[in-house]
Amino acid sequence: MLKNKLKNQAQATVWFARTLKSYDYAILKEHPCNKTRDSIFEVITPNSKKETYYVKFKRKFFNSFSKVFPKFYMEHPELGAVGESINVDCLKQALLCDKLIFIYPDERIYFIYPALLHEFATIHGLIRIQNKTHYIKEFGHKKEKFEVTACIPIKLLQPFFSKQLILSEVIS
Repeated sequence: MLKNKLKNQAQATVWFARTLKSYDYAILKEHPCNKTRDSIFEVITPNSKKETYYVKFKRKFFNSFSKVFPKFYMEHPELGAVGESINVDCLKQALLCDKLIFIYPDERIYFIYPALLHEFATIHGLIRIQNKTHYIKEFGHKKEKFEVTACIPIKLLQPFFSKQLILSEVIS
């Protein structure tokens, strides 16, 4: 079992920047987005290509994916019972980037092309509306918020660096 080293987005952002540099990426710019929960990195890859990454730190996978989308799971069991999700508003920003990066506490980095996630989730009906109640400090009351998320099976994610374990080896 891998030890969880990263505790939050701030740690993950610093660690990701250091990791990119160790693989000979040049970081042109990094800026927070989504109320500092995520980051956008503009980089030059080792083969001199300019790319932009939307980076999310995720504490865990969407483990109830097959329960929330039972029809999809029954039709595509080969894609697994575990998924990943992103808020649709964040996905709109990610669509302007080359890759959507997910970083996990155990320092694994996976990516998907944002357009692929968007198209796959839309075609397969993997969009869900979550009713969440949030306490708003400044107003002193609770407010219902309907968060819309696009979801995919994690087997569609790819290791960002080729030396990583494949997700199916970790989850199975």
